[in-house]
Amino acid sequence: MTKARAAGTPLLFDLPFTANPARLDNPAIGLAKVVALAGRDAGFAAEVTVLDVADHRLIRSGIELAHRVIEGRGDWYLRAPDWQPLLPAEHTEPFAVGDLPSDISDLIMPFRRRGALGPVAAISVERQTFELRPADGTQPLGHLQDERVTIRRGGVTTARYRETIIDPVGGLTVDQQDWLAGVLIDAGGTRVDRFPELATRLGTPATGLTDYPEPRPITERSSFENFVEAVLAGRLRDLITADLSARAAGSEAVDRIRTVAAGLRGDLNGMAAALEPDWLAELDEELDWLLSALDGAGVGDERVRSVLRRERYLRLLDLLVSAVRGPQVDADVADLPAAETLAGLLSDAVHKLLKDASGLESRSRTADWVTAALSAEEVARIDSLARMVVAKKKDRRTARKLRRVTEYLTEVRSQAEAADEAQRQARFAAPSDAFELGRAYQRHRQRQAEARDSFLEAWAKVSKSGKVS
Repeated sequence: MTKARAAGTPLLFDLPFTANPARLDNPAIGLAKVVALAGRDAGFAAEVTVLDVADHRLIRSGIELAHRVIEGRGDWYLRAPDWQPLLPAEHTEPFAVGDLPSDISDLIMPFRRRGALGPVAAISVERQTFELRPADGTQPLGHLQDERVTIRRGGVTTARYRETIIDPVGGLTVDQQDWLAGVLIDAGGTRVDRFPELATRLGTPATGLTDYPEPRPITERSSFENFVEAVLAGRLRDLITADLSARAAGSEAVDRIRTVAAGLRGDLNGMAAALEPDWLAELDEELDWLLSALDGAGVGDERVRSVLRRERYLRLLDLLVSAVRGPQVDADVADLPAAETLAGLLSDAVHKLLKDASGLESRSRTADWVTAALSAEEVARIDSLARMVVAKKKDRRTARKLRRVTEYLTEVRSQAEAADEAQRQARFAAPSDAFELGRAYQRHRQRQAEARDSFLEAWAKVSKSGKVS
């Protein structure tokens, strides 16, 4: 008694382009008939124009964009299985006179950025699909799909290949599947686990690295340059994820963009002493612009989508892609272990905080509190980065003991800024709104004073106990 193959997994074969397999029917094992199927998806000849930027940045990032013509009807085709659910695994729209549909254009914008789209390959596809039937002709046992593909680039044929799939959807037995596989192998076919991706079929430069790589693993022995690269790659990947969510009006996407941009800016500033100043200044300026442009924007706000389509935002993405590929790190520390460099940066930041905070008292000038708060924020940023690679507790001991002090100083500055903003808005508000803003001003000043008192109390304790030095 024969049995069905578990789960009905399709069998894939790479066949010579001009192979001519023997007959696929075999009544002796129950394969009585092979019937060619008709229909747009079953059998067709298609002409496909693949669109991309000259450096193939879409394909390198797992995005396939094309214009297809099947039986005289055209459509736009987008495929992005690696980016689900942010992008569709497969999406088509009827072709009309004009440019790429705005919704598809918007989806691929973070990958295309400022690059100009154009045809990079012409692909001819011939598909045939056959139904494998038993003697009684009731339900099909399975399907065989045979596809011949020719790729032309610059008018020259660069590849021809043939992919054949046996799908035992109706219950092909193991013996029937093995017999069909034997027929295809005898014709020169090779059984494969999966077919090559389009990038592999196209070749260079489509086979290059993605612009949005997953960050590489880092350890305390990783070079500082590799550490910076990994931090940037992680933040850039988070930014693109938030960007795509915002384009789809995700519920928390706008706040996520702000959080990622602020976090990236903080990471870069935390490592500022070991980075190339002009390079850092340019990135910092552009991130500051993005945060300002999104200030006050809410969920579903069209202003958010407008910001994400601006030339300046797309230029920022270009800068970050380049930064991941080649972060501009001080040559003196680029090859040093990341743990050693970060421990040094943290030590310097802690000593500056101790110097700036040691003379503070309740009557100190606002400028002195601001200076100390900025130093505290610097310690917090570097300490957060150091946790990734600095394993020795002694290298982070003082920063950990100052964590509560750091939080209070940061709160002092945050409440002071909120109070100043409420006061500024009150100058231009209607009387009823001005009253509420006045109350908000008083609340922020009160919280600022409480944070100062809490800092002074905590500082007295750590100083008295000799926990800082």
